[in-house]
Amino acid sequence: MRWFRFYSEALNDPKVQRLPGDLFKAWINLLCLANEMDPRGLIPPIDHIAFSLRLSEEDAGGIVAQLLQRGLLDEAEDNYYAPHNWDERQSKSDDSGDR
Repeated sequence: MRWFRFYSEALNDPKVQRLPGDLFKAWINLLCLANEMDPRGLIPPIDHIAFSLRLSEEDAGGIVAQLLQRGLLDEAEDNYYAPHNWDERQSKSDDSGDR
């Protein structure tokens, strides 16, 4: 089973707590998607996000734009994205696949 760290400080993080319910759900799903990617921690381009979240590309693009604006996603290269501070919050040793 693949897993990632989620910190309880999200409970008191205004960036997280001010998210509307549907956007919060999408953010959590994008964290899961980032965890499944190779390399771990990247979120693929909009068309892949749309397929993974079962959304239109327009809706997926709108979600990404909102999460970028709110500082929960960062732009990466080649139309990829990354959860903000992913590398600082996820330890390489957490990947139990290598054990």
